[in-house]
Amino acid sequence: MIDNKQKMTPVTKADPTEMLLAEVEVRDKDPHQPHRKKTSGELAFDRGVYTGIGFVANEASAIVIADEFEHGMGKKWFESISEAMVKNLKFQDTIEKGITTTAKSKASNLLLWGSLLISGTLLVLPMKLLEDNKGEWVKKANHWFDRRNGKAMTPEEVEARDKEVENALACEGKQTWPSMIFGRAIAVCTALGLGKVIGPHGSEKMKNWSEKLLTGSVQTTKNRAHRYAAIASLETLSCAATSIMLEISSKLVAKRGVQVRNPELCTSLVHEQLHEQLHTDTASGSSDKPATTGSDANNITQTTSVTPVSDADKFAHLKKKPIVKMDTHVDAAKATDTSFSLAT
Repeated sequence: MIDNKQKMTPVTKADPTEMLLAEVEVRDKDPHQPHRKKTSGELAFDRGVYTGIGFVANEASAIVIADEFEHGMGKKWFESISEAMVKNLKFQDTIEKGITTTAKSKASNLLLWGSLLISGTLLVLPMKLLEDNKGEWVKKANHWFDRRNGKAMTPEEVEARDKEVENALACEGKQTWPSMIFGRAIAVCTALGLGKVIGPHGSEKMKNWSEKLLTGSVQTTKNRAHRYAAIASLETLSCAATSIMLEISSKLVAKRGVQVRNPELCTSLVHEQLHEQLHTDTASGSSDKPATTGSDANNITQTTSVTPVSDADKFAHLKKKPIVKMDTHVDAAKATDTSFSLAT
């Protein structure tokens, strides 16, 4: 007999409504366990790839490549491209506040800002390859740290830790070539726009400030060290601006259904989390009803109010975040946002 205030409603894991709830659980309740203590291998990978390559190597190589392009082996190309830009893009001499800016200086300045992106573009490929195989690199790093520290672990303990790493990485967003190409396009537009707004005179002031700050003086005929010091300010500003624009763009166009590292495992984890949540809700919703276990996991009975509730009211608390209809297999698991580019 059903109580006047309650009725029993069967819910299965294939129910699209419950799969929708599964996505919300994944998105809102930290499915990737961000507070989990990362292993030594994970920390080493993050520091090596994102900090070491994505920032330090990118910054240093960007300065060297841009300087080589403007003053070294690529100087002839730099001059030829600048002249072609003046001719084809219709740059003209201008006078503003008594200061003359030549068409050639405008083209050269814009080309210099664009050349700062060469390094980041070249680094996309190795970082993409490392990202695609993050799980394997993390496991290898963990094993190396075990040997270095003389840490004795049983095969079962090593297997359990490797499984923990696999589960932690399964639902992480995965870089795709379209997202990375779009990211580079955003970076190029940002850098060139910044160079155009600042202009040749503004860029020169920044370079002089940076050169004096890092070397103590500004030379008329600059050696390599002074040229590197001068261009450092442009690279730092370019990197910061493109990083901000990439972050903003990723948030604006982020959508459900991003590609994850391991769709099958991620789906399995989401289903497991859904059933655990439904089990908890069922147990807490009715004190006289035994918890669902064993073979009942796929056909859970929930206790709900008899009062009719519309779908709009049922999901009213979710309106602040966009939700799209999902298939009943992988899409519920794909709940992470993916940045557009690894190197700026």
